[in-house]
Amino acid sequence: MTSLHALITFMTSMSLFLREGDLEEVPDGIIKSLTAGNTAIMIYTGMFTMTLGAFGLYTCCLMLDNITSNENLRTRWNASRYKYIEKSRKKLS
Repeated sequence: MTSLHALITFMTSMSLFLREGDLEEVPDGIIKSLTAGNTAIMIYTGMFTMTLGAFGLYTCCLMLDNITSNENLRTRWNASRYKYIEKSRKKLS
């Protein structure tokens, strides 16, 4: 849901960025500061949307596999730990 909100904010910022030419009666100094602030918000919300979207897709993939993120991370950690233990045993023998 937060990713959707970030996407809506990004689209609003993008539309204001593209509409900059319609603000001819506003003084240049104000337009430059509005454009700079709008560009910063647009970049931030774009990165935020991509990050949360990727996390949402990752969570959906885990749900389709019927496992939790904790189980997924625990199996990865245990697998690397077992490999480390096996390497240690081989070095000792």
